[in-house]
Formats: sequence, structure tokens, C-alpha cells
Amino acid sequence: MKNNIKMLILLVYMLVSQAAFCGTDLSAVNTNTQTELVVMMIKFGKVMFGVLIASAIIYIILLIWNAIIEHNTRDKITDLSLKTPQNTDDAIMFFINKNSLE
Repeated sequence: MKNNIKMLILLVYMLVSQAAFCGTDLSAVNTNTQTELVVMMIKFGKVMFGVLIASAIIYIILLIWNAIIEHNTRDKITDLSLKTPQNTDDAIMFFINKNSLE
């Protein structure tokens, strides 16, 4: 997990630096353009942080959802529902019982 976090931080750093310095020679850039470049880097960093937070929230919600659904459906699974019918009559009876047909 720690390795994944380090890789994520490195990826975000590389994305921000590549977007900021792509194709520009900073020695030839005037101060106004440098200021705009810094503002652009800050905005991009904020957006990437927002994406990170939104992804974390979605991940946590899905973990909770999976725990609730898996907990509720674990009790409903029976050995009968996982058994393969041996003949046509068993298959028909399984279909009728599964779909509550009478």
C-alpha cells in the first residue's frame, strides 16, 4: 500500500511538471508568462487533488457497499443453487423453484 501511494505521488508530480514545462524554455520566458505558468501549475495541482479526493470517496463508498451486499448475499447462497442439474427433470424443477413458478 505504501508503495502504491509513493507511485501515485510520483505520477501526480510528473503530470504537473510535464504540463507546466512542456515545450517551454524558462530562460527565455518573461516574468508575466512565468506567473501564468505558476498559476496554471497551481490550478492543475488543485484539479488533480480534487480527482484524488473524489476517487478516494468513491473507493470508500464502494468498499462499504460491497461489504453490505456481500454480507447480505452470503447468507442467501445455498448449495442447491450452485449444484448443476443432472438431468432434464432436475433442470426444470430448479428453474421452477428459482423463479417461483407454480
